[in-house]
Amino acid sequence: MEEYKERTGKINKRIINDKTRGIYTTFIKNFYKRYTKKELDKNNPIFKLLSNKEINEKEEKEIEETFNFLVDDFENILKTNTNGTIKYICHIFSRTNMNLLMCKYLPYVIFYNRNYQEKRAEIKKEILIDFDNEKEILIKLKNANLEYEELILSLLLLFNPPKRLQEYQYCKILDRKPKNEDDKNYNYLFEDTIYINICKNDKRLKQEKENGDFKNINKLNMEYIEPFLNRDNEYLLGKFINDNKISIVMKNSFFKIFGFECGVHSLRRIFLTYHDEKGMKKTQREYLSKFMNHTLIEQNNYIYKD
Repeated sequence: MEEYKERTGKINKRIINDKTRGIYTTFIKNFYKRYTKKELDKNNPIFKLLSNKEINEKEEKEIEETFNFLVDDFENILKTNTNGTIKYICHIFSRTNMNLLMCKYLPYVIFYNRNYQEKRAEIKKEILIDFDNEKEILIKLKNANLEYEELILSLLLLFNPPKRLQEYQYCKILDRKPKNEDDKNYNYLFEDTIYINICKNDKRLKQEKENGDFKNINKLNMEYIEPFLNRDNEYLLGKFINDNKISIVMKNSFFKIFGFECGVHSLRRIFLTYHDEKGMKKTQREYLSKFMNHTLIEQNNYIYKD
């Protein structure tokens, strides 16, 4: 706690750089909309604050009134959101008089950060998704009032072994089989098969002979996806979603569907733990390793241990 002692109770005045301001701006818009079901007014002084400008007492009060739900429900927000979201909330509102609220919960936040993996395992083990109950998942999806990109991404992640987000983020739809001369900066969906050029495990993934010019080729379960998919779109998710926003799209989606935030790393761990506890044969482990693009050793490390 000593390293945080000087910061407790003080307003954060550090300059926000352009990249961080873009991340914070996108985050606060989505976070506000999730909890209020309304768009955040573009003239709200929170944006002035994030642009490194001084705000007056009236503007400070407007921010507090706009984000009053943080005060009322902060403990629950801590419990149902990811580490990244909590960090952004604390970083943004430490610049306002709401800093006192952040300080009240600072010991919890510090513990949460320092013991991240252990804490995530404890929390996420309690959050169960019954991956075999496809009917129930589909009902939750239909009742969640999702945007198009949220719906397609959620369908892909829940009705297939969850891939990393980049593999869908950079995916275009084709009406023909991909060719070697196609742009290697994208992945491609043709019929029910995804052809992978771009993936997070890029450097470690060996291009197998059976995949030809592609790093990986996987057949997707499109049964529940196809009825909602618009194949006239250029991109699988309807549009290209940049790196700053793709994880927010997923977190917002899962919050709407299940009532808690979940990043793709946590979902992959939950999925593998679910199937490990049911019992997996060697062939299934090898299939999931190839589909999810990790080694068998990495797969074993993903699984939550009691």
